[in-house]
Amino acid sequence: MAPADWHAFPTAALAMGAALLLAGCVGSTPPAGRTEMVTIASEPPGATVQISDGSGCTTPCTANLAVAPDDRDSAYVVRLQAPGCQPLYVGLVPYYGPPPHAAISIPYGTAYYLRPNPLQVRLACGS
Repeated sequence: MAPADWHAFPTAALAMGAALLLAGCVGSTPPAGRTEMVTIASEPPGATVQISDGSGCTTPCTANLAVAPDDRDSAYVVRLQAPGCQPLYVGLVPYYGPPPHAAISIPYGTAYYLRPNPLQVRLACGS
């Protein structure tokens, strides 16, 4: 390098360092094996919940479901039923983007998150 080129070196090094730091933040995804807490509520409360992964609970409840970091196929079918009510089937589908309720994605990165979350349903009851 010629002596005049040394003046540009600190600026170029600073720009490259900043680009590397930002590249690591913006495109990062949560690690493999990540789970997501999905809140499930029903009207009337006390409905039996069966999830396609074999887990279940009684509303209101929270389910801890696996979400693959780069997989659109992490969908679940949720069946809710209460005495005297029609059974209801709802899909929890993966959404690619920043975490729900996050103003920006830089600290979290973008990944697949299950929606709807919370899952709130009204069951058809009575005759």
